[in-house]
Amino acid sequence: MCKMAHFGNCDPETADQEYCIFHKPNKSKEEAVEFYRKFLERFKPRVEEIEVDGRKTKRLVFEEPVDAREYVFPKIPDEPIEYKDRNGNKWEQKFSFKYAVFKNTANFNKATFKEDVSFEQVHFEKGVDFIKSNFLGYADFSNAVFHKDTQFAEATFEEIEFFGATFKGRAKFVSCIFKKGADFWFAKFNDAAVFSMSEFKEQAYFHQITFRSKVDFRGCRFEGYTTFSHSQIEDADFKYCRFQDIAEFWNTSFNGNAYFDNSSFEYVVSFEGIDSNPNVRFHKILSFSNCDFRQGIKFIGSLDEEKFQKMFNQKYPQSLQEAARVQRLSYEKEGKRDEADRMFVLERRAYRKVLKNRAKEKYFNAKTPYQKFEAILFLIYAYISTAIETVLADWISLYGTSWGRIILSSFWVITANAILYWTLSHFSYVEVYGIPIGTIYTNGISQGVPGFLNALYYSLVTFTTLGYGDMHPTGWLKALSAIEALTGAVFMALIVAVIARKWMR
Repeated sequence: MCKMAHFGNCDPETADQEYCIFHKPNKSKEEAVEFYRKFLERFKPRVEEIEVDGRKTKRLVFEEPVDAREYVFPKIPDEPIEYKDRNGNKWEQKFSFKYAVFKNTANFNKATFKEDVSFEQVHFEKGVDFIKSNFLGYADFSNAVFHKDTQFAEATFEEIEFFGATFKGRAKFVSCIFKKGADFWFAKFNDAAVFSMSEFKEQAYFHQITFRSKVDFRGCRFEGYTTFSHSQIEDADFKYCRFQDIAEFWNTSFNGNAYFDNSSFEYVVSFEGIDSNPNVRFHKILSFSNCDFRQGIKFIGSLDEEKFQKMFNQKYPQSLQEAARVQRLSYEKEGKRDEADRMFVLERRAYRKVLKNRAKEKYFNAKTPYQKFEAILFLIYAYISTAIETVLADWISLYGTSWGRIILSSFWVITANAILYWTLSHFSYVEVYGIPIGTIYTNGISQGVPGFLNALYYSLVTFTTLGYGDMHPTGWLKALSAIEALTGAVFMALIVAVIARKWMR
């Protein structure tokens, strides 16, 4: 009795042997011919004549379920296989699945394909299973159409091609092993696609691919060159992936969330696009938490803040913040300090938007009066804190990255205070709350250009906290002088820190 008799799909004529013709591991050329002849006789496909590219050819239409579990498909013999369907249509040519139609379920679980096999332009109209199947040769699924759910879990591919294939149902490639090139060029996944825990031993081509639903690559290992360039991806999960060669997402659009948390990139990873006309490529959340970039990351070829920001949906500034963060870390690792500073500024500006969006979201989601009150307080805090940060950190010093802007800001503070001192000193006897406005001209000329120059001198020595003592403020101008002195102390410390950071690191 055949050792695989428990599957119930043995050949009756050879079922009394150790292995029936369908399950026999090694077959001779004669047995290969017998295998494919019996395969047709068992599943009784209809022979149909079609026209492809102006020439006539024949295809097989399997109307009944195909149960080929643990079948061992030998090398397809060159000699013709003779078969006649129920309508008298003859098949008298080399066996091929090319152009075939499976109108019912097809089960190839644990099947072994010894040599090359072509499922090119095949239509699987019901569910198809290739779970734990082993493809020892080149497997061609180019332009195949999978109308329902497709299972390739734990399958092993020597070399596989899904060029232009369409998956209308869910596609599962969980824990697969792709030994050589895996080609998914121009493939379309209309439902969820799962590749988690799979291994790509050589090149993986997902060029110009379309994922219209969630795609899961968690825990995958890409040992060769990997590209997702020019692709359209909805929600993408690349957590815990390992890219051991160059990874390219050139001009790829992430229409949903994209997670790369805890992944490692041993070579450079590129998210670059067309610099001359950058389009939005990150539409929602982008996360690179705890990622390891050995040779850096690139989002845009020539660093231009405006082009960089155009890559991200402004309604979801979190993605811009995350991209700027990882790009900054990459630049710092490469020693490109100026570029890293510019990324830091973009990161902080995006964070301000994130904080305000978070406050708005909390307010709109609040249900109880207490939650509403708490949300209002958080909203007020978010707007006030971001406004203060904008003025004191961004405008004045570009978040501590521009010493030139600090010096320019210092000049404006000194000049503005000089104008106030000079102007208010003309109203020195006017009282406010019983205290005179006061004057700084306790010793010196107060009128005309010399008076203004004296005010400018006083403002400068007050700002730098030198305080020579030759001019003394009175009245309310004491308070103004104290505020300027405090501002000057902060600015002087900031100038020293920024210059030291810029040129002495």
